[in-house]
Formats: sequence, structure tokens, C-alpha cells
Amino acid sequence: MKTFYFFKASRNNFIISAVLFFVLFFLSSNLISQTVIKVGNSQSFTSVSEAFNSLPGTLTNAYMIEIESDYNSAGESQIRVLSRT
Repeated sequence: MKTFYFFKASRNNFIISAVLFFVLFFLSSNLISQTVIKVGNSQSFTSVSEAFNSLPGTLTNAYMIEIESDYNSAGESQIRVLSRT
């Protein structure tokens, strides 16, 4: 009768998978930098257009425009987002 070591093999696979996950997570969180631009009455930008126009001409990292709860859209007639490289 053969003996199967299912638990031992799956335990080793779990350890290898967990180590790979943490290494990849650590690398991805450190390599990707992101700048958050907040828009709202209590922030430095009160309109999405102002926040978008503050982006540099050549993007060097990720940017996210975050709309806060005190944002008032009444002052913006039209929001046009053009592509940036």
C-alpha cells in the first residue's frame, strides 16, 4: 500500500505561495508611487478642472483626483479631461 503525503506537499506549496505573495506585494507597493490630489471646499483645489490643470505636462508617476464630500460642482460648467502622456 502506498502512502500519500498530501498534507506535507500542500504545506510546502502554501509556504512558497505565501512567501511569493508577500515579496510581490512589497515590491509592487514600493515601486508604484501615487499622488492624490483632493478636490473640495476645504482643500487646495476647489474644482476638478483646477486639479487636472495642476498635473505636470509629462507624467512621472500615478495621479488620482479624489473628490471630497465638501466638493461643490455648481462652479464647474463642464469637466473636460484630455489625455496626458
